[in-house]
Amino acid sequence: MRKIIVLTKPNSKTEKVERLEPAQLPMSGYDQELVTYKVSVTAPPVHGKANEAVHKALSTYFKLPLSRIRLLRGATSKRKIFEID
Repeated sequence: MRKIIVLTKPNSKTEKVERLEPAQLPMSGYDQELVTYKVSVTAPPVHGKANEAVHKALSTYFKLPLSRIRLLRGATSKRKIFEID
């Protein structure tokens, strides 16, 4: 199991997942050793729709079933931590 940091961008024009380099991390307080991804989704951040879209985008990106990717922290934040089996 590994953990990743996900920076979400809801209401985007396109959906995409991109891996960020350590120098591109605009945050503090997180473990800098965790790999960080920026996930843009078209879904709005209402009633968990953006979280579902991010979950599906990560599933497609890593070519894993949804059951192997789990949101650990940040359900209401743009900065999330996911666990991947």
